[in-house]
Amino acid sequence: MSFKRQNFKEADLYKPVKDFFTGLGYAVNAEVKGIDVAMVKDGILTVIELKKAFNMTLLYQAVDRQSITSQVYVAIPRPRYTRGRECALMRRILKKLGIGLIFVSLGRNQDKTPGVIIDTLPTPEVKNASKKRKESVLTELAGRSADVNTGGQTGKPIGTAYREQSIKIACLLEKYGALSPKELVDMGCAKGARTMLYRNHHGWFEHVSKGLYGLSAQGIGMLMDEATGGDFAEIVKSYREGGND
Repeated sequence: MSFKRQNFKEADLYKPVKDFFTGLGYAVNAEVKGIDVAMVKDGILTVIELKKAFNMTLLYQAVDRQSITSQVYVAIPRPRYTRGRECALMRRILKKLGIGLIFVSLGRNQDKTPGVIIDTLPTPEVKNASKKRKESVLTELAGRSADVNTGGQTGKPIGTAYREQSIKIACLLEKYGALSPKELVDMGCAKGARTMLYRNHHGWFEHVSKGLYGLSAQGIGMLMDEATGGDFAEIVKSYREGGND
């Protein structure tokens, strides 16, 4: 069962959803450990999967997310008729699974004003949740200082806590020159800075002498690119202007 696809992207659903839940006091972040939307309020983790249409793929994703938290929603564009047979069947399926339903109006066609409606709430308790997966999501959220992603985005790199920490290290090396892992940790970098420098996943660092690391040509180029409006310009600007302290 699916609703007629419209001329928009899945990522277009994200801003109305983020604005709505931010207004309710949630800290909202996109693309977290494969989850379209992850958010926290009062210590409770809630996740949302976005789709252009209600389908089996969306159900698979939502059921999988229940191994992380009981607070799972699916969000789809608001159909023209919400009291028809298809909507009734959809609600029945989601209620059986304990999954919440969100309708998103994009301000097009019959929807004159963008907005979000919580149609069905998730079941308060789901058994067999994985504490490890939940902690992994919460740790990722805690390691991000800004929401630079868009839920449902494709075709561009995702801003992760690891990438942000790598940018932080790069900004410190740019400011102070070659540093040791211990010096970086003392300046507020993650305790895993040594491993990040050694593995050099992004190619931004280079070993300059015993125990000291500096920026590679690729790292310098990355900072220059971001300074001119890259995907992570906001993060680079933050750390260059004092987010290192």
